[in-house]
Amino acid sequence: MRKNNLRIYCRDNGSGNLQFYVMAEGQEYYLFSQRYHMSVHKYFRNGVSYRQARDYSQAVPVQKAMSRIPGAIRYIEKDYQVEILEQTKKRNNRRRGYKKYPAAV
Repeated sequence: MRKNNLRIYCRDNGSGNLQFYVMAEGQEYYLFSQRYHMSVHKYFRNGVSYRQARDYSQAVPVQKAMSRIPGAIRYIEKDYQVEILEQTKKRNNRRRGYKKYPAAV
């Protein structure tokens, strides 16, 4: 069973910029934009999984785009109050059952 079916892809807006999006649970979220690089567009245009987007064995422009993805996803999670990454889902599940008890006197 696949835990995380995130797809990260980019679109060329025609004015020399690439716009990055993440598709999670049927919803599309805008991540960020950056200058056009052919290698980055070729790698992300058809969409890649989150695991592939963290594979740093690619060209330098692709690596730089990859390094921005986790932070952008964390920002989306806070801004829209959604859980996209498995790490966030696990952390929030632990906190839901946590009850803070008063200190013993």
